[in-house]
Amino acid sequence: MPQRLGQQSFKAVVLGAYGRRCAITGNKVQPVLQAGHIRPLPSGGEHRLDNGLLLKSDVHILFDCG
Repeated sequence: MPQRLGQQSFKAVVLGAYGRRCAITGNKVQPVLQAGHIRPLPSGGEHRLDNGLLLKSDVHILFDCG
């Protein structure tokens, strides 16, 4: 999947803010952690810390599905 512009820096900021742990599970295995957007970019969300959650990949998928 191609990365969006700014995604790497967004992830770095969110990783630091959440202490490198999933906000839901507490998982700290970095390869499975993803920076998710609370409000998606296509809906006007931005790459900002107050629009970010650090989630384990499976939890991120569930979050995006509602």
